[in-house]
Amino acid sequence: PEYWYASLRETVEFDRAIRVLGESGHGVFVESSPHPVLTPAIAESLEDQAPVVVGTLRREEGGADRLLTSLAEAYVQGAPVDWAGLVDRGSTVDLPTYAFQRRRFWPESPTSGRGKVSADDWRYRITWRPAKGSGVPALSGTWLLVGESPDASVIADALSGHGAEVMRTNLDDVEEAVAASADLSGVVSLLAFDESADAQYPWVPRGGVDTLALVQVLGRAGVEAPVWVLTRGAVSVGPDEVTTSPTQTQVWGFGRTVGLEHPDRWGGLVDLPPVVDGEAGARLVRVLAEGVEDQVAVRGSGTFLRRLVRAEPRRSEPESWSPRGTVLLTGGTGSIGVCIGPWLAEHDAARVVLTSRSG
Repeated sequence: PEYWYASLRETVEFDRAIRVLGESGHGVFVESSPHPVLTPAIAESLEDQAPVVVGTLRREEGGADRLLTSLAEAYVQGAPVDWAGLVDRGSTVDLPTYAFQRRRFWPESPTSGRGKVSADDWRYRITWRPAKGSGVPALSGTWLLVGESPDASVIADALSGHGAEVMRTNLDDVEEAVAASADLSGVVSLLAFDESADAQYPWVPRGGVDTLALVQVLGRAGVEAPVWVLTRGAVSVGPDEVTTSPTQTQVWGFGRTVGLEHPDRWGGLVDLPPVVDGEAGARLVRVLAEGVEDQVAVRGSGTFLRRLVRAEPRRSEPESWSPRGTVLLTGGTGSIGVCIGPWLAEHDAARVVLTSRSG
């Protein structure tokens, strides 16, 4: 009773005791308990010494396997383990001695660059998958078409031809157009097509500045209808396609940010083909009507959806290098240079020029 009374009543000197042990040269701590409770505190008390701290058993892991695993954890961290007391000594076997049985018994090390590392599973890449299905669902309600472009009329006709009431306006009149419409079903922006320099910020394309302004205006007006931003040449859907508009690619980066910050009033990004005809317009309408995909590319060959897929790491054989012609070795007068210089000469370098680091 006196021990437990003292433990409850007096200050526990656990941290001090651990530090004294560490200063005395003890670097391995094993907590023998059904579940490790003190190991974090031990490691924290001696964090400047990096001690080996392990438990023995764990909650719901009280068997021999857990104990052996803890023993292995201590061993790989440098703690000495008497394996002879745990496992029997192995028996010695004879290797083949016949002259015709030429066989290596050393384990083969993996070729440099061919091994798998944990980071291989972290690699992803962007790809574009063809959209499935056919048919064009009907639109409904009033759709606001903001901005001007050579394709504005074709896009407006595609929307109205599939059931939408289209209201065309420019950025300056958006607030007035919103006030005139009781309830908007969607907003389609053509503002990103303008690649000219902004008057106030000439290093930024006007299309990006105007797209930001549109999102802000709609937010202040309390518009909850989804906003769809159209671009052209901002993305490439295959190896044979080239991104022709880096300025509109910037709008894609901005648009993805808007989608994360305001998912409740974001429709998506749709990249259009060089020429918008009736078929491309119908594909655009289908994207708007379904409202499921938020990063889409409409092309003459179909509609493509942006996907993130796991990327296989590139595997290649290590390439050897043979010097040719004149080789300039900077820092060649140092201790490393005097070793590399002869190697270059031995490997067919016609001339080797050694210079100091200062030239």
